Amino acid sequence: MSRTSDNATSRSLTARFLGWTVATVASRSRLMLWLVLIVACASVGVTVTQLRFRTSRADLMDPASRFAKTWRDYSDTFGAESDLLVVIETPTPSSKLIRDVIDDLGDRLKREPEVFENVLARVNLTSMRQKALQFLTVPELQKTASRLDSYDQVVRGQNWDLVRAEQLAANLEQRIRESQRRDGTVPEATYRSVERLATSLQTWLSHAKETGKVERVAFKAPLPDLMQVGADQKLTDDATSYILNAESTVGMVQVTAASAPKNSLANPSEKAIVRLRELMAVVEKDHQPDSGGLKLSVSGIAALEHDEMHSTQIDMKNAGIVAFFVVGGMLFLAFRGIRHPMLALMTLLIALTWTFGAATLVVKHLNIVSVCFPIFLIGLGVDFSVSFINRYLRTSRRASRGG
Repeated sequence: MSRTSDNATSRSLTARFLGWTVATVASRSRLMLWLVLIVACASVGVTVTQLRFRTSRADLMDPASRFAKTWRDYSDTFGAESDLLVVIETPTPSSKLIRDVIDDLGDRLKREPEVFENVLARVNLTSMRQKALQFLTVPELQKTASRLDSYDQVVRGQNWDLVRAEQLAANLEQRIRESQRRDGTVPEATYRSVERLATSLQTWLSHAKETGKVERVAFKAPLPDLMQVGADQKLTDDATSYILNAESTVGMVQVTAASAPKNSLANPSEKAIVRLRELMAVVEKDHQPDSGGLKLSVSGIAALEHDEMHSTQIDMKNAGIVAFFVVGGMLFLAFRGIRHPMLALMTLLIALTWTFGAATLVVKHLNIVSVCFPIFLIGLGVDFSVSFINRYLRTSRRASRGG
């Protein structure tokens, strides 16, 4: 009995509160209408100026989950979410055209540091020549280390006489005699050493004879190389390298969206993507060959998320307009009139503006999922208006029959 009485009491309190609200609004209808319009206009203003759309997939994760924290740490450290990749494609191999496009686009991007950062269009390989050890395999590194050990007496002991030409010649002569005395043959390595010494002396003497000068720079030491690097790894072809595929049909430029100031509501990736596509269109038009076929496109996590959000916004806007008119048409058919359905649609519009305003003040942004809420609000928010209008019409009919 007590539970039943509590429910009845709560229902009566709710009924009384709603009744008081309706009575207050009805008695001060003009004031309430002005208040509703003022709040709706304020909501529109707040929404237009402050509501932002977040395209990052990280917003779809649980902020307290370990994976979300790991992804945030990774993106903050390496900037993965702001990397943009421009792909230049040609139907036939054309390395010169692709390089010209890369140079042009890269220079344009570097001229706008307020929008773009870390432009990677071409790579200077000069500094890479000092890192040849990174191209060696483990056996090659071990062989290089053993050769260094063989020069330990020369370098650490400062015994530079050991690498003098006459000393090297004497050592080679001794090695040849010992080999012949031992087994009658001379190792191939000894022959190579003799050849290096002879070539070194011959080159130096020829240079001195031609120029009439004895220069130390013309002398090449007859010592073996410490390491052997393949011809394709010596980086001696060009000082500048481009990111091209082996067929010379695809080239790439990597760029990062400039970081936004702290407490900024702007999305730097969106601004960078829009501006990047404008520059790509200009460059593609300037370098388009007579045969056509040059194509520039942008990829990367930021570009994909931006395009997803953009297409979702368009789809939601179109779906919202269609849903609004469909609901309106159903109301017109159900109530067989215009006045009452129009009132219901007006209250629905007010509810939408208030909801957008509340979302802007409380959450301040929408993501690819929450941007869909207007569709649900149109379908569910009109229910109260339908019930209210239906009850109003039924009451008015009873009053007219009673009168």
